[in-house]
Amino acid sequence: MAESCITRTPFASLIATIMCIIGVAVFLGTMYAAVDGTMGLAYQQFGSRVSWVDVLKFVMLAIGCGMGLMGFVLLLLGFLATGSTRDAVYKGSKSRTGGRCCLSFFMVVSYIMTICWLMITSWMCLNMSLFLIFWGFCKQDPEVRPGCLDLTQFHYMFRMFTKGRMNVCDQNLQNFCEKSDELYGLYIVAYVSSLVVLLSLIHYMICLAANYAHVKDSEKLQEWEEARYLEEQELGTMSTDRY
Repeated sequence: MAESCITRTPFASLIATIMCIIGVAVFLGTMYAAVDGTMGLAYQQFGSRVSWVDVLKFVMLAIGCGMGLMGFVLLLLGFLATGSTRDAVYKGSKSRTGGRCCLSFFMVVSYIMTICWLMITSWMCLNMSLFLIFWGFCKQDPEVRPGCLDLTQFHYMFRMFTKGRMNVCDQNLQNFCEKSDELYGLYIVAYVSSLVVLLSLIHYMICLAANYAHVKDSEKLQEWEEARYLEEQELGTMSTDRY
């Protein structure tokens, strides 16, 4: 019984699903906190609010739900294309054709999602690099560090702020450094988790390609097993006739 369950379990797809769920959950948690913290910092320092933050949060939630659903669907496809389950499900030519079409469709979807998450990872790398600059400035000796932090050079990233209000000084600078240090850690975790999701998607594409090949070759394998069985039967009959 245990051996039968093991042979029916798609461990590669299972590992990819665990990576995907953990990566998405950590990414959404840290990004939600990071976005809230960043917007709170912007409002505290510059008195400006961004209207599309709520839309961004909704998009992140939708991405998380979509990735979770996709992960479970791909895991189900892995179960259907593994071991004796594959032989039972993909018996006829129509079922094999449908299985190949389904696997091909999800390979395309996984490829598109990989490109999307590559863009998300690049964006996270940009955010992490920005807060790395702030972290490096804030970690300087206060006696050597300038009294103000000029953010004018980053104005292209903060178009909602006016250039005249892009200097952070004195007590505001201390608060800015404390918050930036916290946000830097959140963006690092979010960046790593996005890499985990990206790796899980690559893993999924490998599994889908392998399952496609297994389903495609299952007909040939079944014919070969039937031919071998008939050959063994004939050899057994010939041996009986001799005696």
